[in-house]
Amino acid sequence: MKNLTNESRYLLYVIRSAVKQQKIDPPSEALDWDEFFALSKKNEIFSLVTTALPTEYLPRDLAQKFDNFTKSEMVRIIAMNNELSTVEKLLNEHGVKYMLLKGSVIRNLYPKQLMRQMSDVDILYDVAKRGDVFEIMDSLDYPKPFESGNSDDFHKKPYYTFEFHNRLFKDSYGFCPDFGFVWDRATVSDDKPCCLKMSNSDLYLHNIAHMYKHYMIGGFGVRFLIDTYLILKKCSLDFDFINQKIEEMKLTDFESTIRHLSLDLFDSELNENQEELICKILSDGVFGSLDSDNSTRNIEEIYHRFTQDNGRGNLFKYILKRIFISPSRLKAIYPELNSKKYLFLYYYIKRFFDKGIHGAKKIADEAKQIKQIKNKDIEEK
Repeated sequence: MKNLTNESRYLLYVIRSAVKQQKIDPPSEALDWDEFFALSKKNEIFSLVTTALPTEYLPRDLAQKFDNFTKSEMVRIIAMNNELSTVEKLLNEHGVKYMLLKGSVIRNLYPKQLMRQMSDVDILYDVAKRGDVFEIMDSLDYPKPFESGNSDDFHKKPYYTFEFHNRLFKDSYGFCPDFGFVWDRATVSDDKPCCLKMSNSDLYLHNIAHMYKHYMIGGFGVRFLIDTYLILKKCSLDFDFINQKIEEMKLTDFESTIRHLSLDLFDSELNENQEELICKILSDGVFGSLDSDNSTRNIEEIYHRFTQDNGRGNLFKYILKRIFISPSRLKAIYPELNSKKYLFLYYYIKRFFDKGIHGAKKIADEAKQIKQIKNKDIEEK
């Protein structure tokens, strides 16, 4: 791994050893421990590192910080688990169908739940029961939630955050896959009549699509690769179904790259291209960054998806397609259109003002970058 710093190289070694429950040896090269831990925090794998790495390898002051963090994290996790149990009990009493998402499920695949760092609890629920959810959270003294487009996010001090999703994705630069099928394929919990468990294959699909969304916006960190590896290794998966859905989402190349990278990171040796990608992933952090390189890559990926569907049309056609999307995509963004078709015109007008008028500067900047991409393509030919 010649492209990696000593700190990055040792961090990846610790991750591999922790996930595979292998003995961790002390670093063979001098480390900047502050940089090492900054990198682990940036990728939100600090809990994994502090749980697995022997404290005797550390300078005394850092060992004490280690111990303090582990104890405070244990307290936070116990409190969050208790709060989640209360929320789930009330959801079942109110007859609200729901399923846990992301870290709340994936943490069970880690050798220790404490290893999977989580900042919030994500829950997909039956949007017809939104009023009940608000009533439940109000009874638990949560302030009015923040509405993010596809979720209501409830925050309460000192560290409780619940994100109630009415659907899994909102429109992100034209990427808005319909995951409505997860309800039909879920199984009911044995002891919670309203709690549904997402199928393993759907968990994998959601993980890949969620990762791709962050890739488009600004990148993603190494924790996504750990999650992917554990799902691949510990879950029974239907790859006929997975491949079908991946193809529908036009993520075949992305999924293949991530799957091989995740497996090779833990079970094999990385090639030069994979090393470069890992360097970028570690640098971006858990949910990426909005630097100029990522912004350019973001626009290139959006334009690439556009040309897959429409060919290499002119800029005006591209902008029109970005604003005036297909009815199926509009329904994916606004699920109420499935039962209220008379609102189509309203939402098309709303989108025109949101994207075309209020977002005019953003469109102009995007068009400028697309023009540069088109010119680059012509030069390469």
